[in-house]
Amino acid sequence: EISVQFENGYGLAAGDVVKHRGIVIGEVTSVELNTKFRGVEVRVRLNGRATGLARAGSQFWVERPRLSVAEIRGLETLVGGRYLAVLPGPSDAESRRSFVGLESAPAGELPAGGLEILLQGSAKGGMEPGTPVHYRGQKVGQIVSVGLANDAASVDARAYIQPDFRNLVCDNSRFWMNSGLRMRFGFSGLEVGTDTLSNLAMGGVSFGTPTDPGLPVTTGHRFVIADEPESAWEDWEPRIAVGTGFLREGLSFPTPERVTLRWTESFLGISRTKRRQGWVLPLNEGRILLGPADLLTPANEKEGDTILEVSGREFPILKGQSQVSDGVAFYPVEGEPISPQSAWPPDRTRTPNELESAMLVADPQTAKLPLPTERLSKTEGTAGWIVDPSVPLDAAWHGGCLISINDGKLVGIVLTSERPARIAFIPSLPKTK
Repeated sequence: EISVQFENGYGLAAGDVVKHRGIVIGEVTSVELNTKFRGVEVRVRLNGRATGLARAGSQFWVERPRLSVAEIRGLETLVGGRYLAVLPGPSDAESRRSFVGLESAPAGELPAGGLEILLQGSAKGGMEPGTPVHYRGQKVGQIVSVGLANDAASVDARAYIQPDFRNLVCDNSRFWMNSGLRMRFGFSGLEVGTDTLSNLAMGGVSFGTPTDPGLPVTTGHRFVIADEPESAWEDWEPRIAVGTGFLREGLSFPTPERVTLRWTESFLGISRTKRRQGWVLPLNEGRILLGPADLLTPANEKEGDTILEVSGREFPILKGQSQVSDGVAFYPVEGEPISPQSAWPPDRTRTPNELESAMLVADPQTAKLPLPTERLSKTEGTAGWIVDPSVPLDAAWHGGCLISINDGKLVGIVLTSERPARIAFIPSLPKTK
């Protein structure tokens, strides 16, 4: 058995269960006042493998109904009763038999690779554990803890920024409280703006980074949080690569372009427009497009009938125009380059020798898909890698880029038109004029 000390029992009783990840892993054997009558001692018996959770760093709390704008949790306890929850400590920590419980649920397991910073303000405002941290209205982190500073002269809050967005925080970034309601006088009179309903109810935290961003910060960097933003802060438009939390510092993921291939087909004298969609990647300063061959080659024999729609422009796809190899193709862009500012550099492309863990990138606005080596395989007589059918790859991923976790280089293009889906390697880049 283990012992957990609480300031309050919160209605917990012998026979209540202990849960982790929604599974019962133990039972409360007794709940009593401690020897000094200043708290409650809860004795717990963990079952089977769960005994390994009794280790240094593990956190215990009584899960009970909690309703706030930041979160709604514990509603299942209204029906099934309260229970003791646990968040395990580090896997290599030493065993322990005695713990001090938390009076409320922790912020949860924070993904590795994020950024923790300190925000110093004149008042707590709407900051609570779980309060979101926004950048341009998008949630990029959360408040982990908040309380008075050691000298009680200010309020200190610890904020966590998700790995994909840590590059947005620079030494010249500015943080402010969201009041939910903003008023500003302009040439047209009084302008009133509102944030989301949650911000209107409890506030929130936002930050901005100047158009000329400063240096990246490290864990523990301290920022002063303003009561409201200066007008110039909300007009800043820095260009900072995001979504790089899984790569080494200084590297970024590619930004594929969504394309549509359009052509006509005739049947019994009736012509119909057909379309096929997917992703291509601008290379060589936007002068070349790399993608699946079925998006960058003619779809029929009629010369000039196949049209590629990309980045608001249209290009005819002619026979012999694209360089094709093993299911992928290079298409030379005529005229103005496509997205030259975000084009992928040729020196960050290579052919892998062995299976390696990678990230699949398609729509820049959606989550990336991890592909560990366990989900990839080689098949004799087939170039590239086969993706395990258990991986949820549909047509929306066709043409997605596979980026190596090791060095951040492009190692393949996913072809979901094949079944099972296949990762085609990148052929040698053609020369451009």
